[in-house]
Amino acid sequence: MPAPPAPPTATAPAVVATTVTGAEPAVDPHAASGTDTAPAAPLGDQTVVTAEQIVFNDQKPVSRPSLLAVGAVGASVAADGTTLFIVHSGRGARLVSERHRVGVPIKVGYVTSSAWSPGYQHLAVATERGAITVVSVPDGKVVATATGGVDPHFISPTLLTYRSGCHAWRLDLTTGKSFAHGKKACGRVLHVDKAGEHWLVATRGRYRFGVYLTYREIRQVALKTGRERVVLKGTDENPFVVPVAAPDGKRICFLRRDPAFGVYCAQVPSGRITEVFPRDGLRPLTFDDSGQRLLFTVGDNDHALRTVYVMDFKRGKRIELLEAKREWWRFLPGGNRIVGHGGGNSALVFDLQGRWKLEIGGGPATEWEGMTTIPGNPNEVILGRERGATRDLYRIRLPQSAPPATP
Repeated sequence: MPAPPAPPTATAPAVVATTVTGAEPAVDPHAASGTDTAPAAPLGDQTVVTAEQIVFNDQKPVSRPSLLAVGAVGASVAADGTTLFIVHSGRGARLVSERHRVGVPIKVGYVTSSAWSPGYQHLAVATERGAITVVSVPDGKVVATATGGVDPHFISPTLLTYRSGCHAWRLDLTTGKSFAHGKKACGRVLHVDKAGEHWLVATRGRYRFGVYLTYREIRQVALKTGRERVVLKGTDENPFVVPVAAPDGKRICFLRRDPAFGVYCAQVPSGRITEVFPRDGLRPLTFDDSGQRLLFTVGDNDHALRTVYVMDFKRGKRIELLEAKREWWRFLPGGNRIVGHGGGNSALVFDLQGRWKLEIGGGPATEWEGMTTIPGNPNEVILGRERGATRDLYRIRLPQSAPPATP
């Protein structure tokens, strides 16, 4: 195998690709057959190519990664793919419109979450002190505020729903006024339907398992009537860990302490539980856009080598993809590519259809952690390169097909 690439420069990460050679023909995981767990393609001999050798289908070279921000901790991208919300290290953030070439500072505290309105004309920003600020896009002017609010969700271009204490509230941007909506909804909000009328809420458990928060009950709450349905009920001794809801709210997946931190999923609202993997599940659990596939990993601990799987619910198949030492995994839009980052000196992109992988970064003194997807775009990703207590954010263009192998 050729010598590994040189460490990245201070301005752009190195990009290297590994093409699977002598592997199985390209396999669409949707059409996997045979045993319940399809084996990963053998990675055997690997070919490393440089960024200049990676080409698109139209034979144009891959552009160099674009540096978006220095000293940031994260970002969020609107549906247009060109309007970004960049969170700085410490207090404050910035609204950036690539189309208008405008960058506007947003005066907020420590950001905990954000939400774009339909049509991305507004952005809601929640801070750790329980305040929500709504600004207009792209000028960043404050439209409305709400004190004591968390978990913001837009249900229309001018109507925001959020939780304050144990109550659901709505903020009308046309009047700037908030009003209580419906009955109590205590706990962490896992999902809000499009109308904002039904919430999935998880009640915290008594204990923590290291960095893992626990939840003893998950309920579906109808805000107008106040009717509650218990979807899942556990105990403080055997709670639900890292629960996540599918985009349509029809399925919840989680880890369970007993018997061995297995991966499970439950249908909503019936609560019918299906075992996905019996043991050693790790965070995170993530759905693709359709909610029909779950990405999860299995290993000894968060920092060890782990096996990456996709569970295809539509076809009832669990598919083993690869082994890698990366802590965080997510789907790119479309569900045919995944990205792993954290815990290694490079980020790893894996193409499920072509079964090739791409490494971004490299060098013994670097770590890549923090990933932002670009809505509707599987060919670009935003990644953070660790620098002290902050990150430099890069927008990276990926090849549309497997890169060519070199002799």
